[in-house]
Amino acid sequence: MLTTFAIGEFTLGAAAARNEDKPKDRISAQQLLKKVVDNELAADKNDNCLWKYTSEMGKPGENTSQEIVETRHGILTLKLIENGKRLSNDEERQQKEHIRDLVAHPDEAMKAQQDQAQDADKAEQMLRLLPQALLAKYGAKRGDLQALDVRSNPNFHPSSHEAEVFQAMSGTIWVDTKEDRLEEIDGHLSHKVEFGWGGVLGHLNKGGRFHVVQKEVVPGHWEIVRLFVDMSGKALFFKSISVHQDETRTDYRLLPPNTTLADGAKLLTGQS
Repeated sequence: MLTTFAIGEFTLGAAAARNEDKPKDRISAQQLLKKVVDNELAADKNDNCLWKYTSEMGKPGENTSQEIVETRHGILTLKLIENGKRLSNDEERQQKEHIRDLVAHPDEAMKAQQDQAQDADKAEQMLRLLPQALLAKYGAKRGDLQALDVRSNPNFHPSSHEAEVFQAMSGTIWVDTKEDRLEEIDGHLSHKVEFGWGGVLGHLNKGGRFHVVQKEVVPGHWEIVRLFVDMSGKALFFKSISVHQDETRTDYRLLPPNTTLADGAKLLTGQS
């Protein structure tokens, strides 16, 4: 779901309403934004899926690739490539031994799952605020995809430090109009954002960019397939998302809802 990444009624400024270039047969861009956000939140509320997928992070020649399995009791990972080189037999053996240790002592796997859940909760809160925090107008089209060009709403007053980032955000949100789902968010910061008094809780500098893409990986299920964050600064809100991250997720496989750590270890290591 889109809400595995760290971001009511909408407020629409009069100038944005006057400038809305909207054909008579469709709702306003602001209403469409609220509609798809509501759909994302509803889908996330009912989503208890567990997945096995491949995660690639980094840049060419320095990338890291790992297989990830989500279970009822935590997350397991098996690294395949590090710094652009496939792990040696000895390194792979150590990885598998570590996985077996996690099954026997699951605290670390559960901690990773808890961090991911906390990030998901914060991302859901941010997603819920989009129709209030941003003003939208119709942009370009790509087949079934409709662009919504967004900018910060000057009448939005954030009630949390995390939400302050919306006061500097602008960019494009791509909507799948057949499914009414958010497929892509491409945004940047138009000015520096400070969290807390004088930035004591962190800050993000002007020009930072983020790009999130989700797809229907199996019928009826949408998951993140690309997460790109390139920002300078320091934010203390998300535990598992850094201000410099480039991740591609592929090969999604839906797992049974009762998958245990032992089941996950068998999937990764091929051993009982």
